[in-house]
Amino acid sequence: DFPNDLWQSDMLVGPHLPDPDRPGKTRRASLFAFLDDHSRLILHGRWAFRENLPALELVFRRAIQKHALPRRVYLTNGQVYRSGHMRQIVATLGIHRIVFTQPRRPIGHGKIEALNRLIRSAFLAELKASHITTLDALNEAWGAWVDLYYHPEVHSETGETPSARWRKGVEKLRVALHRPLFGP
Repeated sequence: DFPNDLWQSDMLVGPHLPDPDRPGKTRRASLFAFLDDHSRLILHGRWAFRENLPALELVFRRAIQKHALPRRVYLTNGQVYRSGHMRQIVATLGIHRIVFTQPRRPIGHGKIEALNRLIRSAFLAELKASHITTLDALNEAWGAWVDLYYHPEVHSETGETPSARWRKGVEKLRVALHRPLFGP
């Protein structure tokens, strides 16, 4: 009903890039991202070589730092999302319990799945024509795409840009008090 009422998250498998630790080899980059269900704003996303808890926690932390606390989170059923530490973070922050997609039934997760399809067809397709060879460059290109392409576009379902729709409800946001939940 309003910004930060529900955040969705998923992990998207992305392109192969040269492995900085093993010359001549490549590694697949993956994107963790959080999407505001109400506005379709990409709260934060980051490409990483590992699909692990520290990568997910970093994205979650940055989303909270930039956009305050969600009331609820709706996550994919993947192992990293189901970790005890992720549940502890959510509980400590006073976020309503985590809701997970049902196995093999991602129907309710449609908004983040639609975003993933758009990322594949627009961002990753455009990326193929580039000369990006590092994770840093990939994340820089990702940030530019989000800011210059995705957020300014009027969303077909809401009839508004994600940024404008999210800003309309800022009076309902809850901020987090500083607590050492994520580590250094």
